[in-house]
Amino acid sequence: MDEGAREDPGDEDVVRDSAKGSSSMSRLLALLIAAALMLGGASAAEAWHIGGQIFCDDNHSRAIDAGDSTLDGVDVTATSLTASPGQAFSATSGSGTGSYFIPLPDRTDDYRVALTGGVPPGATILIPSSGAYGDAPVPPIHLDSSTLQADGVDFLLDGCGGATPTSIPTVTATPTVTRTPTPPARTTTPTTTLTPTPISTPELTFNHFQCYEVDRAVGAPPPLSVHDRFGSGTITLAAKKRLCNPANKNQENPTAPSDPVHLTGYVIEQRSPKFVPVPNLIVDNQFGTTRIAVVKPNLLFVPSAKSLTDPPAPLADPGIDRFQCYRVRGGRIRVAGVQIVDQFGTLTVDVRRPFRLCTAVDVNGQGFIEPAANLLCYTLVPTPGSPTFRGPSGQVFVNDDFGADAFTVNHTRELCVPSIVTAR
Repeated sequence: MDEGAREDPGDEDVVRDSAKGSSSMSRLLALLIAAALMLGGASAAEAWHIGGQIFCDDNHSRAIDAGDSTLDGVDVTATSLTASPGQAFSATSGSGTGSYFIPLPDRTDDYRVALTGGVPPGATILIPSSGAYGDAPVPPIHLDSSTLQADGVDFLLDGCGGATPTSIPTVTATPTVTRTPTPPARTTTPTTTLTPTPISTPELTFNHFQCYEVDRAVGAPPPLSVHDRFGSGTITLAAKKRLCNPANKNQENPTAPSDPVHLTGYVIEQRSPKFVPVPNLIVDNQFGTTRIAVVKPNLLFVPSAKSLTDPPAPLADPGIDRFQCYRVRGGRIRVAGVQIVDQFGTLTVDVRRPFRLCTAVDVNGQGFIEPAANLLCYTLVPTPGSPTFRGPSGQVFVNDDFGADAFTVNHTRELCVPSIVTAR
């Protein structure tokens, strides 16, 4: 197995202020910088900045929701990590909404964003889970010429609103990932109201998927009409590039390897209209919380039957959506020694950065099963000392939306994990 997922045609191109004088100076500095930007011809909303709100978890839901209050008087500092390491920029939440706004230099940079003053005694930080954006496993906030600003860089505190603080210092979303014995019937009427708004925790009724690289030229399928949470368009497909097996991760779902529903992945060669990148998505799954930016679509996953012996019949009712997959930027984790069991055998891998986000898609008006379904796929490296993946010795047979095919399987590439996506 190669380290990570090398680039291929499918992979190219998430205490109240005890020093009021300091807070006043921070606010004055922020106002002066904002005024200078406006005099230079750019509004504060258009300038390079990081902003968000400070919330108190009054209802102990451990999530930012309508039951929370906001908190003014908290100092927030963004510290440069790459362009000018150690250079810090600060602001204080206020305006009765707990909002803060940090103007920043016009440059590509990564920032650690942390609360540096004004936090009530005894309060703990629930979001981000590590206490600060840029403290592992939560990635830093990345700004560049395509994403001049990062809004929605929010903090959630426990024990700051007068309620008794809980003893839980962090929060990690762990959605249910068990497949229902009888898959729901595919709806024939497409859902047409998907918008990038916060999604409540869905029941995730599908597996993890372990994906392998294949290299198979296919005939040119006709252009496909697609609609997902990021909008609508028309795509054309090229080579078949992935085969994904249902997988049992760390003995969580021993029946997964016997599930007949696999995914085959096709390279998206073109999309019309051109996709506009989407920044600041928060993704929660069993590996924790991460913030990513969606860059461009690059794969279409379709449900598939699979056999190691002879061509299989098509799936009568896959019970799972098609997924349009997007290359992502941001986020980095390291989870060592993850055991994966699928129909090809047992692997022990280290999970690294998010690589692509796959979201349920309506193809040619065929509708959705779970419109809120998502998979976040991570690159992998072998755990030191673990056996090398060799792959099946013969051909693998599949049958999906585009017909029957056979090919050989090469390297293991990604682990795709059911996830909850919240857009800011």
